[in-house]
Amino acid sequence: MRLKVSISILLAIALHWPLAIGHWPLSLAAAPDKPDIRILTIGFPPYGIQSRGEAAGIYYELANRLAHRAGLHAHNSIAPYARIKSELMSGHADMTIMFKYEELEPYVIYISALPPLKTIVIGLKGHTFDSVTSLHGKKLAYLRGAHFSDEIDRDDKIFRYRTTDFSQAVKMLLSGRVDAVIGPMDPIISAAVVWRCSQSL
Repeated sequence: MRLKVSISILLAIALHWPLAIGHWPLSLAAAPDKPDIRILTIGFPPYGIQSRGEAAGIYYELANRLAHRAGLHAHNSIAPYARIKSELMSGHADMTIMFKYEELEPYVIYISALPPLKTIVIGLKGHTFDSVTSLHGKKLAYLRGAHFSDEIDRDDKIFRYRTTDFSQAVKMLLSGRVDAVIGPMDPIISAAVVWRCSQSL
């Protein structure tokens, strides 16, 4: 299936961070001793990857580079989506790159939008989902803490199963525990490649 939606990804700075408001670039450029900034990166390929104790990924590298150019000492960790939202709200994280969420508005300043991601709903080969109603009565793997579609979220005829990451979602799809997966196309395909099943979707 290929229900597609474009969603903006944004760089968010937590409001509790004193240098994040108003005078941010000027203050950082003038800071003689690199202040620390705690960054949390979403933990799914290709954005945030943890392998053999090493972290990497597109958003991981981008966040580190932004911190460096701003004169900050980055402490960047890979984390589950739901934890990132929670830690931004509680003041335990300073920065992330993620979808824009209304519930985070009181806690963060959205600095800049990145190019939109293509969000899809995909099932196994031979199964077509061409509308939201085609998902009625189906089980949908949905990343915990994420929000991809108001229409799907409000539809009580679609059964949503929350997952920690897209690897778990794809594994559930392959084992028949769900009928489809929703999320950005790149991490779903990356998870399918890891499970060596990209041709099955």
